Amino acid sequence: MLQLAAAVTATPALGMADPVGRLARALTRPAGIGEELVTQLEARCVGFHLLEFVMPAEQLIRALLAHLNEITSLLEATPADRWRQRLARVAGESAVLGGWLAWDLGDVSRSAALYRTADLAAEEAGDPAIRACSAIYRSFAISEIAGHHVALRALERAGDLLPDEGESATRAWLLGRRAEEAAALGDSSAHGLIEKASDLMVDAHPQAERSWTRCLESPRFSHQRLTVATRLGDEHAVYEEIEHMVTSAVDPAQKKTGRMLASVGLALTAIGDAEEGVRFGERAIEAVRVSRATYAMNRLNELGSALQGHSSARARDLRAAIGVTRRELGSPRPSTPGRTPGPS
Repeated sequence: MLQLAAAVTATPALGMADPVGRLARALTRPAGIGEELVTQLEARCVGFHLLEFVMPAEQLIRALLAHLNEITSLLEATPADRWRQRLARVAGESAVLGGWLAWDLGDVSRSAALYRTADLAAEEAGDPAIRACSAIYRSFAISEIAGHHVALRALERAGDLLPDEGESATRAWLLGRRAEEAAALGDSSAHGLIEKASDLMVDAHPQAERSWTRCLESPRFSHQRLTVATRLGDEHAVYEEIEHMVTSAVDPAQKKTGRMLASVGLALTAIGDAEEGVRFGERAIEAVRVSRATYAMNRLNELGSALQGHSSARARDLRAAIGVTRRELGSPRPSTPGRTPGPS
């Protein structure tokens, strides 16, 4: 992962900036695709998903697209043999991340194209779990643009894509997202969904299951639990989840930190503690500026809206800082209706 990070930051396009290395390998290794090359591409895909924790989307997506170009070249030259299925799988796992990064950057057309590509790769690889992952990523955009009810239906359909056995971490993440969207609609079934998600994660192995499950660190799903508690107005659960979360939201270089702190600020404001909500919002702004985590801006925008009725100087300053930060990062939030790809 460290080698990949160095390559991403040092070259404008991983695998494309200098063709000499690729040409030398092509001339010296035996003809055809072998285990070593495919394993390397699979490991690189995992590395991209790990780097998404800490690297700004605008840096990471250039290298990811070059990685997809390399897989494309191999697929074009590979007949239907034992390597093609694995190449298709790594293409799909890479494309879903690309779709998320492109949406985060406001490139809606590229995001939609990458998600469609991921679906095609899932079909070629015989791996519908890739489509389920794609649905999870897309649900954030669908929720913002089409509404929580549409996102919830899309997530419910995505559950049918997973096999009866296995893919436990992906299923848990999917259930957690369903809980968030159900809570936004005031549906008390969200409590049962988030509990079921946590129970599944107890026996899951997210760090070994799939490339995209590497982001699932907490078996409690504390962030999703806090979102559910906030949306359902459960004050006791809000304080309980904040206690679990604040110890994880300490490193501003981690992209998750800004969003988590903003969620804490929103939760506290929602239950009437606006002063503490502002304090966590200020910390969230600092973290977002360090990590350039543009996807955290939607939660900060929610916090700013929740503070509209508060006239304190700190609340006004925080709302102004949210607007300034959004402009500095070039974040697409709030989104323009009709610009986000709808559910498939």
